[in-house]
Amino acid sequence: NGEIDLATTDIERVTVFDYFINRAGASAQGIELPASLSDRAIDQTPEDFEGGEEAMAEEKGEFTIGMMVIAPIPALETVQESFIETLAAGGYVEGENLTIIRANAEGDIATLNTIAQQFIDEGVDLIVTTSTPAAQAALNATQDMTEPIPIIFTTVTDPYAAGIATAPDEHPAWMTGSQMFPPLEETFDVMAEINPDVATIGFLYNPAEANSVAQKDVVEQIANERGIALEFATVSNSSEIKTAA
Repeated sequence: NGEIDLATTDIERVTVFDYFINRAGASAQGIELPASLSDRAIDQTPEDFEGGEEAMAEEKGEFTIGMMVIAPIPALETVQESFIETLAAGGYVEGENLTIIRANAEGDIATLNTIAQQFIDEGVDLIVTTSTPAAQAALNATQDMTEPIPIIFTTVTDPYAAGIATAPDEHPAWMTGSQMFPPLEETFDVMAEINPDVATIGFLYNPAEANSVAQKDVVEQIANERGIALEFATVSNSSEIKTAA
């Protein structure tokens, strides 16, 4: 809306360490969780990951935002809702002076490209992306436009490895956002708290996703420093996770 210059807005790195516990799953696997972990965790049930059919809901307003996400994952949806709450605190309220068009790709990269183009065709005022693939799709869709639609990205692990930016202050003039690198050191701490004798860890990653590779590299470094062996398995989509695990 002209109040913020994205070209001069640096990318901000944010690290948040919250974790979810699937108590039913832990019980089924015979895992006894320390009370110190249970007391500070967020409960997670399998039902939280169900549903999430592609949604494209629109209401009338004075400012239109297209929000796109790779998949209906609770943590990513929380980020989106927080973004909307922040807009409301700033005077942009959905249903009053704000229209939000929501879309998720159900884990399909190609669908993200379609969604980004739909937002362009709709003539949205701003694109908000959640996840690295969503940010990449929005950038690819807008980079050849004479006047690119502004983009704010969230929940991007490594915008530099993903080709979105080269430095916090070096990025496309119409695009900026926040880097959220996972707290991997703290994750290892929690694993050690659950099982002090842990010697080998299995790590699943998608070699086609820059954020996944970036995390793999850091995990390798941490595991080497702690004398923990790693076993890697690669997946290309969510349907392969069960087999790989």
